[in-house]
Amino acid sequence: MKIIKKIMPIIFLSFILMLLTGCDLFNPNRTSSKPESTIDYNRIVSSIYSDVYDKIERELYDQIYNEIKQEFIEGTVDIDEIQNRILRVVAKASPVSIGVSALVVNTLGEEITYSVGSGVIIEQEELENSDKQYRYYFFTNHHVISGGTRYRATFIDDTYIPANLVGSDETTDIALLYFDSNRLYAVAELGDSDKAKIGEIVLSVGNPKGESLFGSVTMGIIGGKDRHLIENGIINTLVSYIQHDAAINSGNSGGGLFDLDGKVVGINTAKYTSSEIEGLNFAIPINSAKEVIYEIRNFGHYSGKVSFGISVTSVKDLTQAGKETYFVPKELTEGVLVRDVQSTGSAYNILKVNDVIVEADGKKISTSEDLSRAIMNYRIGDTIHLVVIRPILDQESGTTTSEFVELDITFIRNR
Repeated sequence: MKIIKKIMPIIFLSFILMLLTGCDLFNPNRTSSKPESTIDYNRIVSSIYSDVYDKIERELYDQIYNEIKQEFIEGTVDIDEIQNRILRVVAKASPVSIGVSALVVNTLGEEITYSVGSGVIIEQEELENSDKQYRYYFFTNHHVISGGTRYRATFIDDTYIPANLVGSDETTDIALLYFDSNRLYAVAELGDSDKAKIGEIVLSVGNPKGESLFGSVTMGIIGGKDRHLIENGIINTLVSYIQHDAAINSGNSGGGLFDLDGKVVGINTAKYTSSEIEGLNFAIPINSAKEVIYEIRNFGHYSGKVSFGISVTSVKDLTQAGKETYFVPKELTEGVLVRDVQSTGSAYNILKVNDVIVEADGKKISTSEDLSRAIMNYRIGDTIHLVVIRPILDQESGTTTSEFVELDITFIRNR
């Protein structure tokens, strides 16, 4: 039944398309909830499942087919309610969604727009010693405001207000800003991205291609969770993303991804584009963003999740030739081989290429996943104790031996 629930949104979308094309089954003038005997249920359900069939397990097909067919017969499918929920989300999400611009001064001394993105208002506070003056906090992406010297928030009525940067974090690509106004603006409700399900309908609201298409809404489904993107050839394990296919484009960055309760479940941040790729869009889960936003809001910066600044390979994935290349002892079957150490990372000048990490703070390290889990709860400034097997080259004989080395690494922000 879990699989059935996951694909129901696809089915609902198909129902909506049928409604728009005038399917008699959903004709509002029908007085009876019972369908006419001339309706070909097999043809209707088959057409709905033509695109779904290849995506589900074969043994479930007949079961799902019969369940949906029965819903048709009983008249329990309420397409109007699905449509109304989407309309309510749009009505709730649009007022909290704004445009975000970063401005710079050019060589002629003129202030120009440097970049344009989207944002969501998430907090209102009344300022003390003021006559109904409010401060509104909103988030966007770090890459939207990075490089700017001044900022502004833009609204659907083409008005704009100067904004101030509270702080931003490049690693997580989150920025928090605020503006002051005596007007009342809506504030978004943040959802629980951990409860979001693959197959769940979501809506993106933002400004694709800038303010000329302000407040555009697109709909899709969640296609995956806990996705990690490749940056500079290395998988970024510090940030996981929600994958979805609600279309986003340049200008959508920093905008909200909303569920059908109108709650923010993600911050749109990236998409894959190529002639062979379509519908691969990514959002920062709001639960991850909450921690970053809280620290920026209260301390002006995010202490950050940690990394060693290394690229690694699990020893068990090495061939015998690979072990010889990296001087890994033949009998070693577990551990994590260090293949590169970045000069900007915490491990620079401490770990060395060809080191094999076998223990972290007393925990056995067998795979790269073990290493990621071992540092999951560490923060900048924390220190971790490692045990590594390090190859030692004898210059005279040209032979290589190994020794155990114990190291302490204090996590820093990337240099």
